[in-house]
Amino acid sequence: MTAHEASSSSSSKSKLWKYDVFLSFSGVDTRSGFTGHLYAALTDRGYQAFIDEDDLNTGEEIGNALFRVMEESRIFVVVFSKNYVDSSWCLDELVKIMECRSNLGGHVLPIFYYVDPSDVRNQKGDLAQAFQKHEEVIREEKDDKEREAKRERVRQWRNALTEAADLSGHHFQITGTGHEAKLIREIVDKIITNWLPSTEKLHVAKHQVGINSRMSKLWKYDMFLSFSGVDTRNGFAGLLHTALTDRGYRAFIDEDDLNTGEEIGNALFRVIEDSRIFVVVFSKSYADSSWCLDELVKIMECRSNLGGHVLPIFYYVDPSDVRNQKGDLAQAFQKHEEVILEEKDDKKREAKRERVRQWRNALTEAANLSGHHFQITDTGREAMLIREIVDNIITNWLLSTEKLHVAKHQVGINSQIQDIITYLSSGGLDDVVMVGIWGKGGLGKTTVAKAIYNEIHPMFQFKSFLADIRDNTSKHGLVYLQKTLVSNILKQNSHVSSVAEGTSLIKQGFRHRKVLVIMDDIDEVEQLNAIAGNRDWFGPGSRIIITTRYKHLLKNVDKTYLLQEMNEDEALELFSWHAFGNSRPPEGYLELSRKVVSYCGGLPLTLTVLGSFLFKRAIAEWKNELEKLERSPGEEIKKQFRLSIEGLDDTQKAIFLDISCFFIGWDKDYVTKVLDGCGFFATTGIRVLRERGLVTVEHNELNMHDLVQEMARVIISEKFPGYPGKWSRLWNPQEITDVLTNKSGTGEVEGLALDFSDHWFQTCDMPSFSTEAFASMKKLRLLHLRYVQFTGEYKHLPKELIWLCWRGFLLQSIPDDFFNQPKLVVLDMQSSNLVQVWEGSKSLQKLKIINLSHSLDLEESPDFSQVPNLEELIMEGCESLSEIHPSIGHLKRLSLVNLRNCCSLSSLPRDFFKSKSVEILCLNGCSKLRELHEDLGEMVSLRILEAENTSIKQVPASIARLKKLTRFSLRSG
Repeated sequence: MTAHEASSSSSSKSKLWKYDVFLSFSGVDTRSGFTGHLYAALTDRGYQAFIDEDDLNTGEEIGNALFRVMEESRIFVVVFSKNYVDSSWCLDELVKIMECRSNLGGHVLPIFYYVDPSDVRNQKGDLAQAFQKHEEVIREEKDDKEREAKRERVRQWRNALTEAADLSGHHFQITGTGHEAKLIREIVDKIITNWLPSTEKLHVAKHQVGINSRMSKLWKYDMFLSFSGVDTRNGFAGLLHTALTDRGYRAFIDEDDLNTGEEIGNALFRVIEDSRIFVVVFSKSYADSSWCLDELVKIMECRSNLGGHVLPIFYYVDPSDVRNQKGDLAQAFQKHEEVILEEKDDKKREAKRERVRQWRNALTEAANLSGHHFQITDTGREAMLIREIVDNIITNWLLSTEKLHVAKHQVGINSQIQDIITYLSSGGLDDVVMVGIWGKGGLGKTTVAKAIYNEIHPMFQFKSFLADIRDNTSKHGLVYLQKTLVSNILKQNSHVSSVAEGTSLIKQGFRHRKVLVIMDDIDEVEQLNAIAGNRDWFGPGSRIIITTRYKHLLKNVDKTYLLQEMNEDEALELFSWHAFGNSRPPEGYLELSRKVVSYCGGLPLTLTVLGSFLFKRAIAEWKNELEKLERSPGEEIKKQFRLSIEGLDDTQKAIFLDISCFFIGWDKDYVTKVLDGCGFFATTGIRVLRERGLVTVEHNELNMHDLVQEMARVIISEKFPGYPGKWSRLWNPQEITDVLTNKSGTGEVEGLALDFSDHWFQTCDMPSFSTEAFASMKKLRLLHLRYVQFTGEYKHLPKELIWLCWRGFLLQSIPDDFFNQPKLVVLDMQSSNLVQVWEGSKSLQKLKIINLSHSLDLEESPDFSQVPNLEELIMEGCESLSEIHPSIGHLKRLSLVNLRNCCSLSSLPRDFFKSKSVEILCLNGCSKLRELHEDLGEMVSLRILEAENTSIKQVPASIARLKKLTRFSLRSG
């Protein structure tokens, strides 16, 4: 746990949800049908949807693991079906879901799947019989206690069903058969529109996306679906169409069900000719329809003459029956033959005979297509088949001509470009769309840009890929870039003498042309202004793509994408291709390879460089190189990261180096207060670091890639290699031990972190040093110690300290000679041996945070009289704490008070309840606390009040005056 994790009761509320959607359903009824399709639709949209993979027996009980999943889910879709209430598991799920709705703000969307909402609300109809069985189980129970527990459980089930069914405006009722595809689309759109704004989505799906054909000069439609409406429009074909369009494809589906005898029209023939891929769903009634069979003839003609791809789907029919017109198809063709025999006109009869012959040939030809059809051999599993169809089309049939060289081994690229291409394809016909791709060096931004170019360039007559703009600008200047762009687009060499002249030429030459321009690796706004200063420079339908390390350069684009690192499997595969020439390591190298990949993370550049370096080397050499890499990154890797770091100003660089050494995994807001105390303007600085991809923030925690961290430490140590006492920051335990032992620290040291907690817990032996070791460290502002003791006078500690975090402090009180600390912002002494923090009052004018949590012997809080700027007081788990100093009531900036599990505390000072600044008060577990004073109503800023498991019996009436109170919990212990 980080230093600040205990400091805010609201931290759990502010974290991101692990799952976007949790699906509750009866597996017997809907797993292989409606729920399976809904799950596929949600995941195809990029949502994190949870579906329990196991069908539980009626009597089984829900487990704690699944309870935790529900608590981490944001939206609950509950599919009420005929057998839902037969399952105790489903009903326990529902109770927990409704609890999460009440306590955690989760959204609940009930779906009534062939059941009446009023039956669910009142447990009537199909549900009555199930509850009759549940009541019988209660009556059969012999143990009084168990019987009462079961009765209470059933009561909770009934209440949850009634509450869920009463949710107005959030349920859908299926009143007729079919139309599931439309309902699923409506559900997903509702979730997208109301509950999961697309701007908040972080998930990147793993499948490549099709290019919207509005951008295509070759095909009007990506896909054409041929099917029997009677059999599959409201089922398989409808769901397949939804999946295709959700992926960004332009898929044609005929909206009208034609009668058997109707003939296909010329308009539909043209649609078929304008389509690139044909998915033919052969079902039981397909051959009954002359329309379907005429479609098929035309489809097979387009396959032969225009190069279209045909994917036959055999939907509960045997391919051999389609091939030979037997089985289900025999009866249909018998009718077609009867129509021929009934024709009196010889010419028409011969034409009909020829038509049937064409039908038979087309069916035989389509059924003989090897490798492109799927047969459903078990009922259900349609969602899986649809996913397989879409992936197969994507993998095998995308345009592949005139491509730039991307990479020798294109691992993981598809997963990076899907969302970007979808967005580029979604703009209007006349829209000029600008997209920015950013991230730290080595992630493969150029590779991704080339891959995107390869996918969409055939749709543009005028196109230009401007490579390595940062380097080319430094070598040749902006005019060179402009001339290159004009030459690529207009196919002419133009005289350009200035940036202004080049800008004018671009405007005049491009404004009526639909262009594709990719600007790779910009690092200055002037580059952007010279090439793509405004959308109106380009013609309707143009697409502009920019890659950079710096997010702030992308302020004027329509959408930005932070490039993701490769996942573990992709990283291992890419590394293996370069290290071994294969997708997997050979025997004996697997574990070594995993270590290298773990060290590199998901950076393609690093994986490529290290894999190439280790190619054909013996295991002994691998081990030696791995040891070197753990000490210092290779020169090529260092070069990439230096470019991102060198552009920082002094303050930003200081923030970067501080985070790399001391604050990875710590709460961003906490660290911001510490660094602001150093005068670093941390909010702005951290934002810049995030924009440059050097720091990430997840769940409000600061993080940094290992290689970036290693590079930071190389920068710190390279001036004085081998002399850590002269480094600005110290983090290595052995080096710090040497510096403290030899008292070799200098005035260069600004931060020091020494953690001996593992050693302490293993041996109960705490290393000891002299406080004199700090005497020369005059600039020391950040000091983090864990289970380390010092002897001597504390006056030797520097007077520049901003942050003192000392876990496991051994003394019973902080010595008086320590307190000449005019700059101290944070005093964090968790798990200490303190009995009292300090004697009397101490002047700590800049102190904002005191954290004394889990100091089990601490009996009283400190005197706050001379700590006027205190904002957070955290004393969680101080079991001996029995007194809070009255001066707490005079703190004008105190916003958080966390006294959880202070089980000896029986009262709080009356003046405290007059505080106008406290926003969060946590008293859970204060089992001896007897009352909340009547003056509670004067705490006008209070938003959260938690007082569970206390001895408080009554809430003062003045609580009604707390207009800002949004969360209040009270329960006696």
